[in-house]
Amino acid sequence: MATTSDYAAPDGRVIRAPDVARREGEAACAALGAELFEGGRPTFEVEFGEALHRPLLTAIERFRPTVVLTHWPGDAHHDHRAVGLATIHCCRRIPRVLLYRSNWDPAYERFDPRFFVDIAETLEAKVEVVKLHASEFARTEGRWEEAMRARARDTGAQAGCDHAEGFQVLRWLA
Repeated sequence: MATTSDYAAPDGRVIRAPDVARREGEAACAALGAELFEGGRPTFEVEFGEALHRPLLTAIERFRPTVVLTHWPGDAHHDHRAVGLATIHCCRRIPRVLLYRSNWDPAYERFDPRFFVDIAETLEAKVEVVKLHASEFARTEGRWEEAMRARARDTGAQAGCDHAEGFQVLRWLA
């Protein structure tokens, strides 16, 4: 996570507290067998620039990935756009970089996936991992699950299978 992932309504009412966001992020990472890295920036305050590039470059140097998945920089969410742009900037030497759309909100640009992965066998597991973000799942009153399933069906129709995840290809060196 680039941010602490907590946030409040404009009137100051807490929507998701920092400890809840951290606990949910840790639970999702544990389910995936992943390690949680938190950038510590306040939610909605991530900016494209050197302060964001440094930790990304440090992680790239530490892990030496050959495949990177990152936010599509056309996303409607401010932080997602900044992270996507910074990742593209920092991954210039990574041989395979795919962009994903994580937000269901309309965006100014059109997300146009051209790389597809059949997720028919893993869709239920994906839904269960997302449900580990219980505070956000409750806030959306089930719409998050509906949107995931609908997108997987629609993307699957594009790809020629039942359910798929779609990515934009920034670079794919075989």
